[in-house]
Amino acid sequence: MKKAGIFFSLIFYAMRLFAQQDNEPQNNDKKYQRLDLIRDDIELNIESQFVYWFENIESVTMYALNPNLTLEFVFMKNHSVKAGFGYTISLNDNYDAGNKVYYSPNDINLSYEYLKQINNLNLFFGPQFTIPIAVTNEYIMREGVLSAGAGRYMAGVSFTITGIRYPVVWNGEFSYKIGFPKEERFGMSWLPGIMRIYFGISDLFNDRFGFSLGIQQNITLPEIKNGHPIPDSLVFSSSIRAEIFALFEKDYVRLAVTIPAYPIETPVLFSIIYGHSFKDFS
Repeated sequence: MKKAGIFFSLIFYAMRLFAQQDNEPQNNDKKYQRLDLIRDDIELNIESQFVYWFENIESVTMYALNPNLTLEFVFMKNHSVKAGFGYTISLNDNYDAGNKVYYSPNDINLSYEYLKQINNLNLFFGPQFTIPIAVTNEYIMREGVLSAGAGRYMAGVSFTITGIRYPVVWNGEFSYKIGFPKEERFGMSWLPGIMRIYFGISDLFNDRFGFSLGIQQNITLPEIKNGHPIPDSLVFSSSIRAEIFALFEKDYVRLAVTIPAYPIETPVLFSIIYGHSFKDFS
């Protein structure tokens, strides 16, 4: 975690020095419009992300890579549909293990969002759906497949608000999902709720480079099995996310590190994100 902080600080400092060399006067409204929402009537946005982490489990170190892709189609300027796909590959350094590599497709995430703009505020809200692709069981574990998703159908809602409060752009998010009933080995189970709360701020060094900082809280309510809550299945987790980014005409690149705040022993996540927008459909 210490090395991640030093690495991120060096990049942050270098970008700040580079940004100071740009002496061209900038209008504050135009400057921060780059972080605001500018949509065409029809556009297609594609985002690819690679997440890397490692963790020690007893005397074994597990290395994991999670590539994923998100497609967003915007229509009528205020409506959008999204689809997210991912994969997780894990490698351990246990030389005595019969199988050192585990892999699994992640769940498919689908959502619809409606945008409502009120002055400098952008409000997004809509339903979310999760479709499971792989479910962990004893057989597929032996075959080297490790499920990285929830393993059940889920549905919920999300609400996001962004706004400009000079000199920063801030955003807050809230989502709530319910896991549908699933038949398991010893009965039927379901999840009454998974909540995510996030608040963050973003700032620009100049018209291209910037950074963001945010904190996230996840709450998973106790799983219900055969009509009874499973003891000790209430889960709280908190994390801090720091990010630097570069904005271009139709592209952006983001480098992020997510550091656990609670529980502290969970792994640090390193992310590289690239996005592109197709807007010339006229």
